[in-house]
Amino acid sequence: MRHFWMAIKHEITELEKTKNITLATNAAVGRLSDRIRALTVDIEDLQSYDNVWKSKLAAKSSNHLTKWIHQLQNPSDCETASKFYWKELEECGIGCVMHQLVRGLDHTMEKTQVLLANFNNSQYTHNGDLEDFPLLPISSCSNPMNVDNWEEYICQSTYCGPKTDKMNRRSDHKLSYIKEPRITKGFAFKPAAISDEVWLEMKSFHGNPRAWISGHMLNYLMRPKPWMEKILDQHEKEIDFSTPIV
Repeated sequence: MRHFWMAIKHEITELEKTKNITLATNAAVGRLSDRIRALTVDIEDLQSYDNVWKSKLAAKSSNHLTKWIHQLQNPSDCETASKFYWKELEECGIGCVMHQLVRGLDHTMEKTQVLLANFNNSQYTHNGDLEDFPLLPISSCSNPMNVDNWEEYICQSTYCGPKTDKMNRRSDHKLSYIKEPRITKGFAFKPAAISDEVWLEMKSFHGNPRAWISGHMLNYLMRPKPWMEKILDQHEKEIDFSTPIV
């Protein structure tokens, strides 16, 4: 753009020297038009390169986040892994439950813990039978039989901390749990587990990194069991998605 501005100034200076202003003006417009076309091509090439770069960065970030969540939730040794147990989820619909679990993952990803949750109180189980729950287990580790030796935590909008230590964020307990069936959500905030550098990278290819991260969490949390997947596949065949359904 600086070179283009210099070219305009040069053409104006030359026009001041000419006697045939009409002929000189037409010639100047022609030369500047050529420069505009060349500049347009350069901008399009730059945008194309930028889109390719964004796509590669998005794919790389997506693979990293997906692998991170999966490895965290499925440790090689459940006995020695650090865990955070949601003792009793609120009795509500699937969307409500997922909102809560995303908040739980925010915490466990920061603390490098396995997120465990008790779904016995879910609207989708009958008499506590987890076989009725339509989604796959969120972890390869089992829920504890009791929490006698676990540290109780309480949660605020952006973090969770030990109840006996004034919610000291720096406190680390290998085994912790929360009693509240529902916790305050803080979805507008950057998850503490995500560094500022990575957050800025995400902003370069997505307008709402928080939503992008939550989407990957939900993609893991909402994996259907085989019987549920069959039901979804059948309904997919019956619904006409060629037009909006809402």
